[in-house]
Amino acid sequence: MMNDKYTEKISEWFDNELNPDEVAELQAHLAGCSTCRQTYESMQHVHTLLLGAAAHVAAPDQGFVQRFESRLAWRQAHKPWHIWVALGALLVGTLLFWSAWAISGGLLLVNAGGSALDANV
Repeated sequence: MMNDKYTEKISEWFDNELNPDEVAELQAHLAGCSTCRQTYESMQHVHTLLLGAAAHVAAPDQGFVQRFESRLAWRQAHKPWHIWVALGALLVGTLLFWSAWAISGGLLLVNAGGSALDANV
């Protein structure tokens, strides 16, 4: 009988996360359950393929980590100031627009509670 519990256990076995008692329990289950055994064999095949592929991955060149860490430190030290300038400009623009609107009588119309639509009703 296929069970998600055993599928998870098989995965944990490949990751060396099971204690000896859990390994023995899983092996006993696999001996009696052909569905789980087939799942184990499929997962074992994929695991073997991944290990083989990992052997062919090129390692980063010498000094990569040092260059990466120095660039990261530079970026953290030089945070993007242009964002703050843009936000400041947006704030100033908003205040200027609001001031011009208030000076032109916009506040008087809002405070009076009237609108052009109310006058036609």
